[in-house]
Amino acid sequence: MWDSLDCMLNIADVSWVLCGNFNEVRELSERLNCEYIRARAKRFNDFITRKRLVEIPLGGRKFTRISDDGAKMSKLDRFLVSDSFLPLGPDLRVNALDRKFSDHCPIMLLDNEVDFGPKPFKVFDDWICIEGVDKVVEQSWKEELGGYRMDCVFCNKLKRLKNTLKVWSKSQFGGIDEEIDKAKKEAIEFELKAENIFAEDHCTRPSFDGLEYASIFTDIAESLELPFTEDEIWDAIKSCGSSKAPSPDEFNLGFYKKFWYIIKDDLVAAIMWFWEKGEFSRGCNAYFISLVPKKTEKCPVLID
Repeated sequence: MWDSLDCMLNIADVSWVLCGNFNEVRELSERLNCEYIRARAKRFNDFITRKRLVEIPLGGRKFTRISDDGAKMSKLDRFLVSDSFLPLGPDLRVNALDRKFSDHCPIMLLDNEVDFGPKPFKVFDDWICIEGVDKVVEQSWKEELGGYRMDCVFCNKLKRLKNTLKVWSKSQFGGIDEEIDKAKKEAIEFELKAENIFAEDHCTRPSFDGLEYASIFTDIAESLELPFTEDEIWDAIKSCGSSKAPSPDEFNLGFYKKFWYIIKDDLVAAIMWFWEKGEFSRGCNAYFISLVPKKTEKCPVLID
């Protein structure tokens, strides 16, 4: 079948959308209580890679074919599109619908823009290089903020600074949305070209079972319980990449390095509060976590 499809896709240099029951899986996790033949899955994946196709992620269900007794399940139905087609529909998604009379679930290709709510706050690397931003940061940070829980004081100052920088950024970069949209499309095209570089072959990962590790000495163990020092905190910050951030919508480490002379007293006080109390105040360490399923190929991810 792959040779026939290969010839068909060579007929014209256009964008293709392939859909239906391919009667094959791409990896072991797409089978449940069914035989998995690695060689056949490899031929399927090789065909997808060779023809520069991308699978649209499936939602709604994990498997699309279920046996009559409900014991065997497989993901056989899918949408495959040409990489050149993705910029035309960056919000494509596939939904698996409920089965009626068939042992296969119908699948539907959708192109809906999903509203994830307000855009998360981000500090861009270019911001900290703009003349005058240090005065904006210092003026916001130096304003008194009451409270005795130092971790809360630090977090609240960050929240206040976020609002200040949002207003500042609008005055500096108004009307930049079009440029951002253009950059997103360019990023998608780049990811599509690079996707095969990072494809991971099926393999058995090494295990650490049965290994014995040496214990640390008592004096070293006791040193781990000593209070943090300002130099230790600063060394830890300097050792991190400037574009890294503690969370997806936070100030990056470049911000901490640039404005260390402004924020260091409050940051050190917050860390020492944690060392002394052994806890974070409510709301100071809360996150939303999303589980992302592992794929055999790199799918484009849009970040707003």
